[in-house]
This record gives sequence, C-alpha cells and structure tokens, in this order.
Amino acid sequence: MAPSSSDQNGDAQTDQAGPSSHRPQAINGDASIGTVLVHGTWTQSDIVAGALDSGGNGFGRNDALITPNDARAIAKIDSVTIVGAGTGDTVVGDYFGIVAEQIGKLSVGGAKFVLTTAKDNAEIDIGNHNFAYLEVV
Repeated sequence: MAPSSSDQNGDAQTDQAGPSSHRPQAINGDASIGTVLVHGTWTQSDIVAGALDSGGNGFGRNDALITPNDARAIAKIDSVTIVGAGTGDTVVGDYFGIVAEQIGKLSVGGAKFVLTTAKDNAEIDIGNHNFAYLEVV
C-alpha cells in the first residue's frame, strides 16, 4: 500500500491547550507517510509514523519505535515541507515533533535540513526548544 500524502493550504495548529500527554498515540509500527506540504506555518503539532511518545512529554523527544508487524517494514515519512515557520509553544516540558524511523526530506521556513543515513535528530524551533525532528531506532 502506498503511503498517504497531505497538502495543507494555510496554517496548521493544534487546538489542544493542555499537556502533550493528552495527544493520541500511534499504534501502527508499519505506518508510512508520503509527502506533507504545508503552505503556511506549523504550530504545536506533530507528524508521526511508527513511533510512540514513550516519555509522555510529547513527540520529538525520547520517542520509541513501535515494533512493526512486518520486520521488513520501515516507518518512513517521505518528505515534509513547511513553507512558513515551524514552532512548538512556550510551555516548559511540552514537546512537538516530526518523528519516524526514517525521514526522507525536511524543509521548514525555507531551510533544508541535512538528513544522513544515520539516525538524525535536531531542533526545528531553536527559540522555544520544543519542536524537533527525530528518527527513532
């Protein structure tokens, strides 16, 4: 089955205002996402394939890979492009992320992140330090 893709016209922002532990958890270790294109900004939101928030503090920090049903499956996000800024929020201990076993391409606010064959992770929101991308093991 081909991964799904999404094209978001305008901004993307969560409507949740509480701790990130209230977010739903991913349950499919075989899941993949195709291309995600956001024409506006990305705020307080996650893109997750095949990972779970094992620390209960939100995605993008201390996450774990869900054991896949098919050992050959790779939980992958093919490409994420956020045309505007990507931010978390100002709540201490709250985290947001783009998380998968493998991320193909990532661009936020015109900046292209260098992804390697190793497991990469880095902050996207360097002001609030709570929005990151993470390739889980």
